[in-house]
Amino acid sequence: MTRKLLRPIISVIIPMYNSEKTLPRLIRSIYRQRNLKSVEVIFVDDGSADNSVTVVKKLCTEKTDWRILSQENSKQAAARNNGLRHCKGMYVLFIDSDDEIPDGTFEAYIELIEHSRPDLIYGSWIKDYPKGERIIESPVALKQISTPSIINTFLTRNNESDVQLGNKCFSKELIIKNDLYFSNGNFFEDSLFTFRFLISVDPNRITSIDKPTYIIHKTNGSTTRAFHPEIQFYADSYICKVKKELNLKSLYSGPVFDNFKNRVYLRVAHHNIQFNHSWTTRWQREYNRKYFSYDGMLKYLPKNYIVALVILTLFPSLYRMLYIKKLGNL
Repeated sequence: MTRKLLRPIISVIIPMYNSEKTLPRLIRSIYRQRNLKSVEVIFVDDGSADNSVTVVKKLCTEKTDWRILSQENSKQAAARNNGLRHCKGMYVLFIDSDDEIPDGTFEAYIELIEHSRPDLIYGSWIKDYPKGERIIESPVALKQISTPSIINTFLTRNNESDVQLGNKCFSKELIIKNDLYFSNGNFFEDSLFTFRFLISVDPNRITSIDKPTYIIHKTNGSTTRAFHPEIQFYADSYICKVKKELNLKSLYSGPVFDNFKNRVYLRVAHHNIQFNHSWTTRWQREYNRKYFSYDGMLKYLPKNYIVALVILTLFPSLYRMLYIKKLGNL
């Protein structure tokens, strides 16, 4: 039996699928936290075929309120939605089973919640690479002071720590109020959920923690280590959903949206370059002509994206070689 809370301050939702090797690291990082009495931890088993459930039962104790939800394999978005339906906390953290959280994260979140009850709290995050390199990255879009500037920066100049979930603590009340949920398969789901949250939140109710609140291990990602032809469908779906939301909020800007599409389609191109062994220079040139727009690029995109698009357009073979070499160095 685990100790049940009347109303946890934070619910931690952890989808897991065949995660027996990485779960011990994550669970240890949770049990190093303070304020565990104010936290519930929900593991959502997405039809694992290994010993993930056994590992959780072995390592989790009555020191905190924890439980396991089980479902047939339906992917991460469905697992997170399942966790949202069952969690009781005032705030929600979404943590992947192959990552971890730095010491003091729960304590920092709860201190801010008790002080000012913001709708969104975020910190920087640590990117941990296989060869030992660690990079601390801080959001840029979330630091903006108005909804238009937050959204425009999020769409065109974001970095990973802006769009991903792990370094953020979300108000469940705002999630429920705006009927937010996860969709779009296993591609762009974090970006879409975060976008929908940001377009609904008062910027004055966003606050930050001056420290990393998440450690992402870049060796993760069963959904990103092989070729998935459906990524093009999900990219188009993501773009359509964002456009609909922008129009509903009267925040649509043609040049901003075009360069947002450039970023999404560049990700699709990278996926093909890395994993699609049939991807040829001719296909890349056709893709460039069909999907990329160069109007407003200098104004709205970061320099690294401008350079990437120019080289990819003019010298696709060279770009492929440089991109593969970059991946090998990480």
